Amino acid sequence: MVYFGSLQKLRAVAALCVVCFHTQCYLHLICGKSGTVFRVFDPRFRYGAWFFFALSGFLMAFLIDAGSGRFLVRRLARIYPSFWLAVASTIVLKVLLFGSVSYPKLLVGMSLLPMGRAAPDQKYVLLVEWTLIYEVFFYAACSAFALGRLRRAFPYFLAAWAAVLVAANYRATGTLDLLMLPSWRRVATSPYNLLFVIGALSFHLSRHLGGWPRLAQAGSAAVAAGAFTATCYVRSDGLHAAFMGVGFSAIIVLATLRDRGRRGPAPRPGLLERLGDHSYGLYLVHGSVITIVMAKASQDYGLEGSHFLGAFALAAALAVGWYFGEVDLMIHRALKRHFGKPRQEGAGARFGPAFAPLGQRGRIPTRRSLAASAGTPRLGGGRVDAGEPMHDAPRRS
Repeated sequence: MVYFGSLQKLRAVAALCVVCFHTQCYLHLICGKSGTVFRVFDPRFRYGAWFFFALSGFLMAFLIDAGSGRFLVRRLARIYPSFWLAVASTIVLKVLLFGSVSYPKLLVGMSLLPMGRAAPDQKYVLLVEWTLIYEVFFYAACSAFALGRLRRAFPYFLAAWAAVLVAANYRATGTLDLLMLPSWRRVATSPYNLLFVIGALSFHLSRHLGGWPRLAQAGSAAVAAGAFTATCYVRSDGLHAAFMGVGFSAIIVLATLRDRGRRGPAPRPGLLERLGDHSYGLYLVHGSVITIVMAKASQDYGLEGSHFLGAFALAAALAVGWYFGEVDLMIHRALKRHFGKPRQEGAGARFGPAFAPLGQRGRIPTRRSLAASAGTPRLGGGRVDAGEPMHDAPRRS
């Protein structure tokens, strides 16, 4: 088995980037302060969410290729229960602290459907729902290819979708902020989908790079550097998203190639890897915690935005997010027992959105290890019974 601890670390770093960026944003929006030390967390840190899109594409391509059973049901069960709990908890806490809340079209927001500007007075409770709308749409768009006969066509579908996305957004500029509220008519051609699609394509490419590990690692690093440099010179939203997707996907491939070269027992998880486990819970609640702390400090204590308030709000978000991440994992384990083990599992029950944990501490079975555990020589596209999935292996102490 291969232990992909690097993906857990990358997931944790991306989550921290988003949390720090939102701390800076809400210091400015709620407290009117923009000159604090948090100004270093400029809009570039929001690309942590974009990284999650590319990582989600990579992981979902793996699950589809591995033949994960009941793909769409399990993906939706991974997102919605913890999301709904976070929404309900936030509303209850705000009512207790502030007396009342107003969230028009609350159920529409909780559905994570792409309603776009059709609900202009709609407010999102957690302030991060727009990313989950794209996650759910990508899962739905790819779910048909989890079926055995269509699985081999998935890379061709991805390539065609990528071409359509680039063509549809080649001349578009300044649309990315507007598409954070996608409509049914626009969601399929939104440039944000390029991050998912390119991430998924990178998985299929990475399967062919194992024979030249050092060359592939150097090439991945060069591709990432070139892609991120190119984003500085393009104005097209489509090309910008495409180059960002290529850059993030190259980093993901580089991380997996490095980890494939390591053998032996998986090391004890460090703090970053454990934070990667909790990143979905942290992502769900951090915005609510930051805004509640800042609003309460301003309303009851007259505290204006300061270095201390920003640091306190950030620490509170990380602490609450960590413990909510534990709750999220408990919910997932309960649902996993409810659904039972599918016949084709791969390593995926703990794959959620890209914020959710990666297998059992990031272990991803390769095709060869899957076949070996099943006692079957079929390595090329046929169904492989994986035996005991790695996410059911005993947890390390």
